[in-house]
Amino acid sequence: MPDRYALSVNTDWFDTANWSASDGGAAGASVPTDADDVYLTANSGNITLTGNVGTVSNTGGDYSASCCGVLSINTTGYTALFDLDTFDLVIGSGGLTLAAGTMNGGTAGTVIVCRGDINGTGGTWNDETSTLVIDGGTVGTPLVITAFDPYKFVLSEGSYLAPVGALSIASTASIYGSLVMAINQSMTMASNVGLTVYTNGSIATSGTGIINGFIGDVTIADGTSVTGILEMRNTILTVTSGVLAATLQPRNQTAGTLTITAGSKLSDINCSFTAANALAVSFSGSNEIHGDITESGSTGTMSMLGLPVLAGLLDQDIDVPQLDVSGLTYGIDKAAGTVTLENGDFVLGEDAGTVVASVASGDLITNGDFALGDTGWYIADESTISVGSARIYTSDGTFSGIYQDVLTIGKTYRVRIVVDSVTTGSIRFLPGSSASSDQALSVGSNDFTITADGVNGRAYISRVSGATDAQISSVIVEELPGGYGASTQACDGIIVPVDNTDEIDLNGFDLVLGSDGLDASAASGVTISMGSGDVVSRGDFLVHASATLDDGTSTLVFDGGTVGTPLELDAAGSFVACTISVGSYVNYAQANNITTLIVYGDVTQDAALTIVDGTYYSGSSTSGVEAITSSGTLTIEDADTFVRPVTMLSGSTLDTTTGTLDSSLTVANGYNTPPGGTTTLDGVRMTDLVFSYDNESPVFPIQMDAGLMDFSITNASNPFWIFPDGTTSTADRPAKTLASAGTVYLFCDDFTKSDIQINDNETNAEYLGDLSDLPALTYYLDLYNCSLVTGSLADLPALTYYLRLHNCTNVTGSLADLPALTYYLRLTNCTNVTGSLADLPALTYYLRLDNCTNVTGDLADLPALTYYLSLTACTNVTGSLADLPALTYSLRLTNCTLVTGILPATVTATNIYLNSTGLSKTDLEQSIINIESNGSSNGTFEADTGMPTIDNATAIAAVASLRGRGWTVTLAGGV
Repeated sequence: MPDRYALSVNTDWFDTANWSASDGGAAGASVPTDADDVYLTANSGNITLTGNVGTVSNTGGDYSASCCGVLSINTTGYTALFDLDTFDLVIGSGGLTLAAGTMNGGTAGTVIVCRGDINGTGGTWNDETSTLVIDGGTVGTPLVITAFDPYKFVLSEGSYLAPVGALSIASTASIYGSLVMAINQSMTMASNVGLTVYTNGSIATSGTGIINGFIGDVTIADGTSVTGILEMRNTILTVTSGVLAATLQPRNQTAGTLTITAGSKLSDINCSFTAANALAVSFSGSNEIHGDITESGSTGTMSMLGLPVLAGLLDQDIDVPQLDVSGLTYGIDKAAGTVTLENGDFVLGEDAGTVVASVASGDLITNGDFALGDTGWYIADESTISVGSARIYTSDGTFSGIYQDVLTIGKTYRVRIVVDSVTTGSIRFLPGSSASSDQALSVGSNDFTITADGVNGRAYISRVSGATDAQISSVIVEELPGGYGASTQACDGIIVPVDNTDEIDLNGFDLVLGSDGLDASAASGVTISMGSGDVVSRGDFLVHASATLDDGTSTLVFDGGTVGTPLELDAAGSFVACTISVGSYVNYAQANNITTLIVYGDVTQDAALTIVDGTYYSGSSTSGVEAITSSGTLTIEDADTFVRPVTMLSGSTLDTTTGTLDSSLTVANGYNTPPGGTTTLDGVRMTDLVFSYDNESPVFPIQMDAGLMDFSITNASNPFWIFPDGTTSTADRPAKTLASAGTVYLFCDDFTKSDIQINDNETNAEYLGDLSDLPALTYYLDLYNCSLVTGSLADLPALTYYLRLHNCTNVTGSLADLPALTYYLRLTNCTNVTGSLADLPALTYYLRLDNCTNVTGDLADLPALTYYLSLTACTNVTGSLADLPALTYSLRLTNCTLVTGILPATVTATNIYLNSTGLSKTDLEQSIINIESNGSSNGTFEADTGMPTIDNATAIAAVASLRGRGWTVTLAGGV
């Protein structure tokens, strides 16, 4: 292994005059070859390649056929320039030590292949536009590159590289081998061209080190080969196969779109908010996410678009409070693992899991009585079938029997097998060829229910073990309705932690949850919208009492639980439909309302349950002391298994097929129907029958004197009026004239509906009722001029929008008793009402308390009204005009003698009445100036009675200006 030292005779690498066998020695040594170590020293001059040094050969990233030109190159002490120009350089296992001097990598097309370590520390490396190929290293002894960043980079097939420090690549990178970055060190693609990791290639970072895709595309043949962190911006990521093991870190350092190509699969995603830019992460289709979705930083914005599918077998967390997910929907396809929704809206974009509900099938067995011999049957070993019977036989214990392929794994079946004789051994029924859930058969009729849980669809009758001889004459297999065992889950369950205050929207799609079910028991601020699909849960369904649960028109199906450990439904509120599947055990923890309840399994209750319609099928059961109440049709196929009190409301129907109700049956009057509804009992055998007269329907009893009953109801479902003369009406406003005093009854489906309005119209003093008679309104009540109505404000229903009790002079109570109104309140001439302005609800639009002389308080205590305020003759109200809210239409404070101060310019009302207030002359003058400054037209301003005469020139000019703009201004002294 001879050494070759470069001299400074000329610049030509291939001139022997430039080479010596020693440093500064005699010229004329041979040009270096693949066996030579080359030294460029202080005695060496500029040197330039004038031809290729070695031969480069590449076949799909395999450079093993390349031939070395030198064994190594070392530039210790070198002060000149080594220039590859346009030629290739192949360095052997000795590698390259650029300890001093300058090395130019050459122009496009130049390739440097190195089979040893590279150390650029101390020298100057100009990569120009060359390609560096690392071709060597082993699993245990990778090659090392230090301080030598290439322009284009190739890690060849079968090579191993472990850079010391960071690695920055100015152009493309092609990884065919194994690249392992040191801990906390990064590989950076420094331009807008791409990184490609080929089939056998791999990259690993650790600690804080990352693969920085920068603004170039990244293509990865096998996602499992890239680990650590992959950071990308507004480019394209393609993962051809496998799941990307690295955490994908989209970073908004650059605005634009990061596209995840169709079919790419990812593990963890961490959205990095680091710059004041907007980055969109767009999933192109058929994308899977197998890890968590999180975020870091807080600068700029980021969004996700498309329909990725949560997949894999591990638990996954989604915690993205800043991420814009308005264009993102999810799929879920996890055979195992839960999904935890920490923060951020979550919307389904497709069915999650597959809902398979069994239906009554009739007999699935062909020729079950063997009348056609062996038609339709498969026969194993020595068993035989003749007309009218089958023989299960084996002389030596070999597996033997008969079967038909009629079962579906997961479904539940009712089976009847008639065994005529068992002479030797024993026989059994195998569902799906599963010995773990086989059913022993004995002589006679064998009736049982069983779930197919084996490996195929066979309904098998076979020997158990040993020699066997038995005769059977009939086989019947029927699929039971209400089985959901063949459904495939989306995930083990969904968990919603305490801090989630966002929305989970199933968006009309089906969802199948495994044994962990839905646990939102701690999430008091979350909103769960169930949509219109089927939600099948094989675990508990738990929702915090303060959460918002909107069941939409979905059907909640429970499919699981055991005798001692039933599934729990612990969610406040109502459900449109709920089904308990065959073989399931479920407990209702709260007093739910269910429109349609279907039960094939077993139900217990910790509280009373209210339904409209319900069906308890044969095979179902329920027991306990908490009642179930039905207002529609309740069908019980087997009353012997229904051991629970039942209450049937007016207009309902109870139908039992067989058996006797062991618990009490109560027939109650009223409830969501006018009086006189009929309850029908069809074929019911019962132990106790109770008549109840205490179940009051939602009704508004309107106490009337003779005359016009002009009450109306707006936006109600099924309004129904009953008048004292026995006539009825379904009109919103029947306008009935009563011949004599009496009570009018108004019914509707639900007075609490959010937009119902009740108005007395022209009823006026003919209404003799009390505020405590009012129904449970939540929106709007107008009793204008009902001067004989009585009651306290504390008796009012929980109105939230509008209340007018004008001239209701007999009403008492305090402002503190008012419901939480937000829009409109008028209590004109309610002289018996007391309280302080500070007690008012948070009104935003209109307040009128004229002549409420017992009301006290300061103007500073008023709510943030924006339109209308009238406190005329509220003589006990104090305060300064400066504290008024920013009214835009009307301000009326006439006879508020204790009110002082200057009206601020923020009050832009055009109807202002300040007669007999406590304003001084200067207060009044400045108030006029402020009104004029607003520039409004066609208003009215009065400060005449009991007010001082103004003489301020600016104020007088302001009056003239207002009148010039169409204002009517009336002041003391005739100004």
